[in-house]
Amino acid sequence: MKTLKERWLRYRDAAYPGGISGDQEAQLHQAWFACAFEILNGVIIEVAALPDHHAEVALQTLANEALRTCEERADGVKGHN
Repeated sequence: MKTLKERWLRYRDAAYPGGISGDQEAQLHQAWFACAFEILNGVIIEVAALPDHHAEVALQTLANEALRTCEERADGVKGHN
């Protein structure tokens, strides 16, 4: 399993292949890990309390929401080129 740091670096490099300034990277890094913390500390704890089938549905619903949001964001960025 990849570490959060490895996932952060993969995200950063994919989202900003040309690199970003030190200040931008520090802010993005903080935001990314705050999100990771919220998901690990909030969502997973809530989902773990659900019966298996409900937990699976809840996780899939959140994953679908994240995917849709990323796709919409990517489409929006492409539309500005």
